[in-house]
Amino acid sequence: MRRPALLPIVLLAASLSASPAVAQSPPVQTAPQETPPPAAPAPAPAPPAAPAATPAAPAAAPVPQGPLLQTKVVPFRVGESVPLGLVVGNLRVPEVTVTRDEANMVQEVVPPSGGSTRYSYLRYTIATENPSGRSWRLAARIRLLDRNGAVVDEFELTERIGKGRAEPVRLKRLTLNYAIQYIDRMEVSFSAS
Repeated sequence: MRRPALLPIVLLAASLSASPAVAQSPPVQTAPQETPPPAAPAPAPAPPAAPAATPAAPAAAPVPQGPLLQTKVVPFRVGESVPLGLVVGNLRVPEVTVTRDEANMVQEVVPPSGGSTRYSYLRYTIATENPSGRSWRLAARIRLLDRNGAVVDEFELTERIGKGRAEPVRLKRLTLNYAIQYIDRMEVSFSAS
């Protein structure tokens, strides 16, 4: 089988591209176009307006963090504040004050032996501060000690201290007058939960 003659067509195409006699059309010239000047950059969006100046709030004091149980022995002083400087959990317990309530004295109590004895109310005020965001329960135990460390009286109280509050914890306690003269120190124990 014989192939058709493609050779003359291939040679003709090759000769046309190599021959200078073939006229090539001149390139088309177009009028130069003016490019518009670059547009000015768009202004950046304005930042949001600042709110009116307000006085800065005072920096909040850090919330204290202490052990959940604290004990301290301090002098027993009637009518004076006794500094404690304790931190129990998130509660500050800066001081305790003992006052004698002469107006509410029980004048006479007849003991079994038949003699008369006088009592006084002692008021215990424990300053507390709770700067934290939760309520705490403060349990306090106060032991009244003589010079030798023997316990004259002992009692406990519990109070809930609300979040962000500073409030005193108060207790009124009936105490023998003759025993008050022997009290030398107080052992105060606090626990927080």
